Amino acid sequence: MHNMDFNIFKMVYGIDKIKDIYQRIFTNYMCDLLFLAFNIMDAIVDPTLRFQIFEIARKEDFGRSQKEAEANTALYLIIYQIILNVPAIIFGPSCGVWSDRFGEKRLILLCFFCQAIACSVFGMSLFMTPRLSLLIVFLGAMIRGCFGKSAISLAVHSYVGRMSSTHERTRRYGLLLAMDYIGKSCGSLLAGLLLNVDINKLGNPLIFNIVLSLICALISMHSLEAKTINKDTSYNDPNGGDTTATMKTQTLTTFFKWNNCKESFSVLLTQREYLMRYELMTLFVMFFIVQLCKAGEIDVQFLFLQSKPFNWPEPVYGYMLAIDYAVMGFVQIVLLPVAVNQLQFTDTSLIICGLIFKIVRLIILPFCWKTWHIFIICVIGSPYSFVATSLRSIISKIVCDDDLGKIFSLLSWKDSFGYLIGPLVLNHTYSATAHILFPGFVFLIDACVHICLVFVITILRTSRNCNNVSNNRGQETVDENVGDYIELD
Repeated sequence: MHNMDFNIFKMVYGIDKIKDIYQRIFTNYMCDLLFLAFNIMDAIVDPTLRFQIFEIARKEDFGRSQKEAEANTALYLIIYQIILNVPAIIFGPSCGVWSDRFGEKRLILLCFFCQAIACSVFGMSLFMTPRLSLLIVFLGAMIRGCFGKSAISLAVHSYVGRMSSTHERTRRYGLLLAMDYIGKSCGSLLAGLLLNVDINKLGNPLIFNIVLSLICALISMHSLEAKTINKDTSYNDPNGGDTTATMKTQTLTTFFKWNNCKESFSVLLTQREYLMRYELMTLFVMFFIVQLCKAGEIDVQFLFLQSKPFNWPEPVYGYMLAIDYAVMGFVQIVLLPVAVNQLQFTDTSLIICGLIFKIVRLIILPFCWKTWHIFIICVIGSPYSFVATSLRSIISKIVCDDDLGKIFSLLSWKDSFGYLIGPLVLNHTYSATAHILFPGFVFLIDACVHICLVFVITILRTSRNCNNVSNNRGQETVDENVGDYIELD
């Protein structure tokens, strides 16, 4: 009898332990999986819409020359990109304040619901005349731009930062970046498979996205932890209105207030000890430059590989991007934890390491002449993904947890700016230097920019260490807002 009771106890204890482990994984990492799903959907819908816009231009220009159709397609794609990015630029800072006030869970839910609505709108355009369908596509792009990649990126990074300690953030943000890369790789593959189906060719990817968005919204509703909100917290109306409004009313009325934008930008200007405000602003500018160069390099690299001696067809370039994303995802999942946990790399060390690998890649790339050289270069430059992860980690440790949504909304806001300005700057640079000097000269200019960033982060690292020593703060400084960043390297 005693043995039976003991076995029952072991069985119950084992079940409880399994439930505890499952609950911990489900709560801690479900946000990462949802971000992976969103990136898959984002990578599916992009090529689908490009094909759809091309079809609209072809039908609209029926009977005209191929050149006129291609010119209209290029114009429509530019308008589409502007409509997609401008709402994120306008409303991005407001999203951060709203997320901090009411919790990231609501913003994540809103992103998935809007993704489903946008894909439904895109689907409606398939059954309309070319001119009307183009307007409907632009309407869907506006919905997708308001609550798209920028909004969910700030929400998940804020959520992970709030749920994890400062010592875990570099690894956790690395995992989120890995989900981004893996999602793009898997989404591109799925888009190709869905678009190859003869029946309902352009509709299949949209139906897939709608179903997956609704499933993810339901999972978000039940698995993500809601932020604890003090019900007595009132919203300070600048016009002197009622400051005891209910939380539900505030949720509906405070999202698009311009004061939210002002509140987000005030995070950069808040007075902080040990010159941390200036360091935060410097890191903010660094992040913008990194994202601007990254966005511009995609188009420039495509142009470079279309010229002699490569003359790559489009599928080969797609394979290269898929491998590039997959290798960077591997770096974030496998190498980053090793660097942080085993080799004890700090955030600044990871940034310098990543920038050096990127500089090597940019210097070698212009002098490659065979296809396999390019694939090797992708592997060599993959640790560059450390840079974005570590910059996010440092910035999140400088600000307090209540301001995470605001600061990540500004980082997402800069991403949108980078995707608008980066291709414009680097494309013009490529056009100006390709014929006068040689096609790869733009990559050498890009390498010089990254060398300057190495000097900047080295100066910040040195000044931080000197500041720690001069204030006799010990071998390791512990601060709830700064964390790992002010450890002595």
